Amino acid sequence: MKTRIVIIGGGFAGINLVKHLADEMEFHVTLVDMNNYNFFPPLLYQVATGFLDVSNIAIPSASYFMTRKISASV
Repeated sequence: MKTRIVIIGGGFAGINLVKHLADEMEFHVTLVDMNNYNFFPPLLYQVATGFLDVSNIAIPSASYFMTRKISASV
């Protein structure tokens, strides 16, 4: 039986931990986050000054896991 792991928060640490643990076959990983995207705050000033669109700093969480065999739901 696989060990179940629940990760709370889909920020930098949560996403990287899911990616790392998903490669291990002995874990069933669940990621819980209130959003379905990962927000990159260091570039927020560029959105405020008009150099970037908000879509450039808000990346859908699913895009991080496309190359891995992961089942997910929202």
